[in-house]
Amino acid sequence: EPHHHLIDFTESFSSLSSFQSLGTRDLFVSSVLSIKYTLLNIKSDFENIFNDLKMEICLEANLRRERCIASKSLNRGLDSVNQNLKETASQFAVEIQNTKEILMMTCCLSSHLVESSSKDGDGVESSESIFESENHDWSIVDTA
Repeated sequence: EPHHHLIDFTESFSSLSSFQSLGTRDLFVSSVLSIKYTLLNIKSDFENIFNDLKMEICLEANLRRERCIASKSLNRGLDSVNQNLKETASQFAVEIQNTKEILMMTCCLSSHLVESSSKDGDGVESSESIFESENHDWSIVDTA
């Protein structure tokens, strides 16, 4: 309501001018006091506005601080997740390499067994005949 007090001030000032010209001392003092109280009200209004602005600025500063803290916390969390993903990927790569080596050794061993069984000339069945045999029980082979 600062506008209301400004209107009071203008009215009091104009009445002061008219009373002064009439020479009435009591009315003059009354007008001066009215102006004084109006100015005090205006001052109070501006102090209230200033305090409201100050409170808004403090609230905004607190919100910025909280956002900054939340942002830093989020960044730390994302860094942690990123590091965990890197470690998991590294472990996965090691497991893949180990599995690859096991498969290579299995292939080499299998190839070696096939070669040695086909070279046996002492009546042992060759690898081709083992794989071509229809009487062999393949259900024990784990295909997983």
